[in-house]
Order: sequence, then structure tokens, then C-alpha cells
Amino acid sequence: MRQTRLQIAKADIVSLFDSESKRIFTRTEIDAVMQRYRQFWRLAQRTTTLEFIGFLVSTSRLQIVSLDFPDRKEVRYIWDQAPFLEMAVSLRPRSYISHFSAAKAHGLTDQIPKTIYINHEQHGRSDPDADLRQTAIDAAFARPQRLSNRVALLGDYRICILSGQNTGNAGVVREKVPDIYT
Repeated sequence: MRQTRLQIAKADIVSLFDSESKRIFTRTEIDAVMQRYRQFWRLAQRTTTLEFIGFLVSTSRLQIVSLDFPDRKEVRYIWDQAPFLEMAVSLRPRSYISHFSAAKAHGLTDQIPKTIYINHEQHGRSDPDADLRQTAIDAAFARPQRLSNRVALLGDYRICILSGQNTGNAGVVREKVPDIYT
């Protein structure tokens, strides 16, 4: 039986993804890789991104992670393995883990959170010179706690995306955290 162009190029495709430090991709990023190397791999012009992805999922180490949030579905493509928290943060550009998830990542608790909180700061500038008044603080705490409805399940875990106030990422640190979910 005659091999397809994808089958012929499979070793080169796998080698490229193996050599990448990036392990988490969106469909757009996979498409960009395919378009960039299409000629080198001699892929047929009719080969679509979905066919390319389907081939890699069925014949290599590409995995699909699908999250059903109430407002939309998010899909990520994982090459081989990737840290769970890194995958979660990939859902929103310029986001970061927060709340109990951040406490665990910084080693401040031994418990493993079942809900991973991802904070994506809203656009706009908050007023750093705004005065806090005790009456406003009391009123805020008198109301019921706000809850995000942007939650999706992934296995035994919940991923919750928060839209935090714009603080210019105050207090956020960039560091490699151990994958606590393996």
C-alpha cells in the first residue's frame, strides 16, 4: 500500500515537535507550524490542519485536551507531556495562577487544590490613588462573595478563570513551579 505524504514525513514532524521546548499549542499554532514546514515536509496543499492534527493524535504523542467552559470550548494540543498548571495558564494570554493554587505552587500548603484558579487581569487602569473608606470596605464584605461561572472540569479538577482587577500584575512572580498534578 502506498504511503501518504504525512506518513512519509512523520519522522521529520515528530523530530521537530520533540526538539521544541514548547509543549502546549493552540490550533492556530499547530496550523502555523504546518504551514511553515509544509513545503519541507512535501505535504499536499489539500492537507488541512484538522487532518494534520488527527494524523498526529493517532500516530504520535500529540494529545487533545478539551475544556467546556460555559461561554466557549477551549482546546489545547499537548505534545508528549506538559505541566498541568502550564496548560491551565495557556488558556488566557498574560494570566497567572492565583489563590489556593498559587499557595500550593509556592509551597505554602501540602494540600493539592482540586480547583485551579487562573487570574486574567481586566483591561483598563485602576486608580492607585483611590481612597479606601471603611464604609466601602464594610459594604463589600456585607455582600455575598462573587463567584466565577467560567469553570470547566478536567478529570478530577476544576479550572476556574477569574477576571481580576487590573493591578499591573502587582506581586506576580515568574518562576518555574513543580508539576504538582502528576
